[in-house]
Amino acid sequence: MIVCRGYWALLVLASMMSLAHAAPVRFGGTVRVEARHTSTDLFRALHSEGASLVRIAAEWPRLQPTKGAWNFAWLDAAIAAARAQELEVVLVLGPSPQWAVTHLDHPTPEEVRRARPDAQAYRT
Repeated sequence: MIVCRGYWALLVLASMMSLAHAAPVRFGGTVRVEARHTSTDLFRALHSEGASLVRIAAEWPRLQPTKGAWNFAWLDAAIAAARAQELEVVLVLGPSPQWAVTHLDHPTPEEVRRARPDAQAYRT
């Protein structure tokens, strides 16, 4: 899924800007990785349009579903797929995992996404 709906307009604008200035403009897109085959297709499309980088949203709750348990397999696959298309990866970590949001009794996933984490939970 490409987050920016005006993505193609942005690519055209970036191309025109690079023609107007001596320094080249680098551009890319933001990808929310949901399945490896989907991200591979998106990375291929970005590369074919001349993008040189991709921003991958590394969702912390997905990386660390429970305290002490880590799952990097999906992120490793996404980074490998992006690099296979010669894209530079910009990794963004967030939002906080549910275990770090201790002030909500029975939060929904959306409430956790918007909540401010408890600093003491991170220290612990």
